[in-house]
Amino acid sequence: MKKRIASFTLGFAAALALSLCLTTALAASGQVSYNFANVNLDGIQKIAAGQEITAANAQKIPGSILYTDAAGGKTNYLPIRTISELLGVEIGYDSAAKTVLLGKQRVPGGETSVTNPSNQNHASWVADGWKATITRAGGTVEELPNLSDLPAAAPAGQTADPKKQAETIPGRQWLRLKERMTVSYYGPEEAGQPKYDQPPAFRPAWLPEGWGLKDSISLNENNLVHRWSYGKGDGKLDFTCYLRSAGHLGISLYDWNAPRKPGLETPTVELQEVQVLGRKADFYQAGSTGYLFWEDEGGNLFLLEGNLDQTAMIPVAESVKEVKG
Repeated sequence: MKKRIASFTLGFAAALALSLCLTTALAASGQVSYNFANVNLDGIQKIAAGQEITAANAQKIPGSILYTDAAGGKTNYLPIRTISELLGVEIGYDSAAKTVLLGKQRVPGGETSVTNPSNQNHASWVADGWKATITRAGGTVEELPNLSDLPAAAPAGQTADPKKQAETIPGRQWLRLKERMTVSYYGPEEAGQPKYDQPPAFRPAWLPEGWGLKDSISLNENNLVHRWSYGKGDGKLDFTCYLRSAGHLGISLYDWNAPRKPGLETPTVELQEVQVLGRKADFYQAGSTGYLFWEDEGGNLFLLEGNLDQTAMIPVAESVKEVKG
């Protein structure tokens, strides 16, 4: 799995795994089973049902925990270190702060230090404007290159800059990198510049009958990304605005309503070129879930995703406007 989507998948893995130490509390209110599930990554089995794994202290621990609540609902918990290593994400633990550390950690002065003795090949670059060192196995300390310094096609064992592999889209400002089940977009301005006191005020002014606002949340500390969530019964529709200086987004294209079974091959999601208010736009249909990306004249990128098809999504997209006050 490529690094550029690891951060997206990581939130899912962390949510599953951080409660591993709470087995006693879980058992008090439900039923706990061990080593119940297989774990597959990209169709390849990594942990087999019934298999224990070996922790860093050489002790055997469950490969998975299945918690069944009083209502019969089932939740699988996976060991976070194993999952992070499968996804290529550095992991550590700050015992003083009682904090699990995932990915590169920021420290004062715009620098980051990564200690990664067990997963030594996963850190090979750092974001532009940052300085970073990594402690490899054996204690060797190396300074990491910035992302923009990497070649478009990196030598074996190194990580290429995905932005250099992205394509320019005529008439649009964001670059696009489409792969089988993922898509990434790269903005025209440096990420994080400038900062805003208020989040973007863009949102749909029209929705199909029966749909209503459920939630609104800022997804960026600099107020560069904001999401509005709508619903109708079991249906869900999210509208997200990425200001031109948001930098980058990358998402997996999947059917929200389809069961995600281990080892199940998911079909490729194809790009469909459409138009929103006369401007070129990208549409992807993953089963019952649609994804529509488009830009406005100012270079802001919009994403509409949810349980609507292309025909129903485009009128919603064309109603988007900036609502202030």
